[in-house]
Amino acid sequence: MAGCMLCKSTENLWPCDQCHGKVCETCSKLTASEIKCLELRKGRILRFYCKTCEKDLISEVKKLRRAVGEQSTKIETLTTEIAALNTKFQNLEEHYSKQSDNLEIVTTEIKNNAENKLLYSEVAANTSGEKRRKTKDFDSVIIVKPKEVQESRKTKKEIKEKIDLSRLGAGVSGVKELSRGQVIIRCGNEGDREKIESKIQEEMSDNYETKAPNLKFPKIKVVGINEDDDNTDEGLVEAILEQNLQNRQQTEDDFHMKIIKRLKKKMKNNYQLL
Repeated sequence: MAGCMLCKSTENLWPCDQCHGKVCETCSKLTASEIKCLELRKGRILRFYCKTCEKDLISEVKKLRRAVGEQSTKIETLTTEIAALNTKFQNLEEHYSKQSDNLEIVTTEIKNNAENKLLYSEVAANTSGEKRRKTKDFDSVIIVKPKEVQESRKTKKEIKEKIDLSRLGAGVSGVKELSRGQVIIRCGNEGDREKIESKIQEEMSDNYETKAPNLKFPKIKVVGINEDDDNTDEGLVEAILEQNLQNRQQTEDDFHMKIIKRLKKKMKNNYQLL
């Protein structure tokens, strides 16, 4: 009969659960409670290992821990890389969303300009015909300006989150980001503009203010002015009105024209007017 692997004793031997070699109670230094657990024939959880197997197991556990640590480091690195990729994807998504909005605005402008192109006489007379009304509707815009410095895309995002256009029943043909955190909203018509502006002031007045764009008078260059004609500013304005306006009475209050510059060219008895 094989004795203890350490002292060769043949009494009170316990087999190693790994290598099945035997060790006596004295050499194993098992406690009384540990011996009772090892004596169980069914459902025994406690395992007994000789010194050699115990060292080998400890070494394997250390290797496993190192491997787990390495895998954890790799997982952290991959998580960081995935987060960076998600950020890049979001930036690309916002970029293409912005480009899509800009494209929509440009497309709408081209379409409206093609449909609503007016004669010079209609513009100068400020006529109230159907074409003019469409142009005015399209020019119904709101500029939303943040009270604190921030990016325009944040302004645009908060407007979309806080203003429900579908519930408000207001049409928007486009939203464009401007400098200094500002956003311009192109409304379907003047009524839509008033609804949206009122809602923005109601919901977002703590952080934002709204304003209308500063409109400028258009400049027109007239070429081929004959020096033999009335050469005074008043006379030239009167001649332009006489030749182009269909109804002079419409222009008494809302028409504005003045000559701001004369351009001399090398043309016989002719010059340009701005």
